[in-house]
Amino acid sequence: TDHGQSLLDQAYAKRDRPRCPCMPHGVPMYIAKVGARYIVKRMPETGVEHSPGCASYAPEDLTGLAQLLGDAVRVDPDSGQTILRLGFRLSVGERVAPDLTGPAAAADSVRTNGKRLSLRALLDFLWHESNLVAWSPGMAGHRHWGLVAWLLRQAAGTARAKGHPLSERIFVPEPFRLERKAEIAARRLNTWQRAAACPGRAQQLLVMIGEVKAIEAARYGHKIVFKHLPDAPLFLDEDLHRKLVRRFAPELDLRAADEGGHLMAIATFVTGRGGSATAEEVALMPTTSQWLPYDDPYGKVLLETLVDQHR
Repeated sequence: TDHGQSLLDQAYAKRDRPRCPCMPHGVPMYIAKVGARYIVKRMPETGVEHSPGCASYAPEDLTGLAQLLGDAVRVDPDSGQTILRLGFRLSVGERVAPDLTGPAAAADSVRTNGKRLSLRALLDFLWHESNLVAWSPGMAGHRHWGLVAWLLRQAAGTARAKGHPLSERIFVPEPFRLERKAEIAARRLNTWQRAAACPGRAQQLLVMIGEVKAIEAARYGHKIVFKHLPDAPLFLDEDLHRKLVRRFAPELDLRAADEGGHLMAIATFVTGRGGSATAEEVALMPTTSQWLPYDDPYGKVLLETLVDQHR
């Protein structure tokens, strides 16, 4: 409500910490500012301190977030900003600092050692921050792409990477409407111009997150066709396509076996002079029909069983 936002505005200015009343002693929270609005968020590593019935409860040592906290993900409770250290580049010619403690395939690895975020780890982080890993029976029929896209943008709005707001680098397609095709395309092209070559400075990269409809041959190389982005595919050269198919073979197999689920892609890309997007790095993540991510068929069966039981 407007009154609640006014109270949060005052608390944010005074750097006051709200406390969650789910436990008798109260659990410290912090306030994050997204645009002109404020969000109360759980302090890092305090998920287990909340009541199991509280929306902020999370056994973080089991969610995969614990390994991201520290060097790769640092929360400043006073400013409400999350500082991310990325293990992939956001400009052409940028050198990524080598991480000698990580695995050889750290650039496209699903996991991270906590020093820097791989591209897939960034998707994991945004999915957790958007609370898309949670489910309750009341969400049935209400979790659609418009909501998912909005939640991802909100999560990006509270983070910074390489000294800039992450929201300036993230592109998440809005729901496609045929009757609004021209205005949607105009907004997309305007955003994509940030990744176009500009004389006198290094070409910047944007990060796209979308649902894969198809990966198919193009006139030159291959392309990823996204749902809600039917007229603007992401182009892949032959080398990147070959690496994608080899590295993410399990995710592609999971997607082929589950027609009702979603296959998410996250990619860094540049924009060509014709306005098309060409990928530099890509990672994939399968989810159930409720947008809950999973890593193998057993995890999918477990999630679907819990949903069916209204858990």
